[in-house]
Amino acid sequence: MRLIPFLITSFSLLITGACFGQDTDNESAPVEKAQPAISKYKSVLSFSPMQFSENGVGIAFAYERALDKDGVVAVYLPVITTVDISRNFGNGSHHQNDGMVYVAPGLKFYPTGCFGRVKYALGPSIVVGVGTQTEYPAYYYYNTYSKFVLGVIVSNSLNINVTDHVYLGMDLGLGFTYVNTWDGNRRGMAALTQGGFKIGYRF
Repeated sequence: MRLIPFLITSFSLLITGACFGQDTDNESAPVEKAQPAISKYKSVLSFSPMQFSENGVGIAFAYERALDKDGVVAVYLPVITTVDISRNFGNGSHHQNDGMVYVAPGLKFYPTGCFGRVKYALGPSIVVGVGTQTEYPAYYYYNTYSKFVLGVIVSNSLNINVTDHVYLGMDLGLGFTYVNTWDGNRRGMAALTQGGFKIGYRF
């Protein structure tokens, strides 16, 4: 039973020595000049010239606003449009460009706040999308349906504040649909994917 008091005493001595050593180092270390911080502008308006979704490629616009003084939580509203440029009907005689428009309001959580040079964020969004979907039941026959999706997506993003006002970002989100209808008829659950490169203005 004498082992426990011995361990407690030893641990206390180690903590005391570490604290004393840290104080000594801090006293002897030269004082460094404080680095200038990014100004705390809470809003970002961005444009994505390279955007993709499960439907295809396109562009996007987004607005972001920090909700607290440290920028840990922000609201995020992207509007995305993509086109499927990969589908050829028959022997290439017909090309069907299915388009989709998405609105995906959500939240972004910055573990260390959004004010700084390089910041990581994670957050959920509700995805609403409308557009068209073409089905090819036969080689020379196809059907085009109006499409509606409603689902959720979780996005990871890398955010770079180049200057006080210049913003760069990259994000990738994965999720699934709760509602997936073609001409009002329900289809099975489908995957949702969003991602792209953004440039923007912080204000």
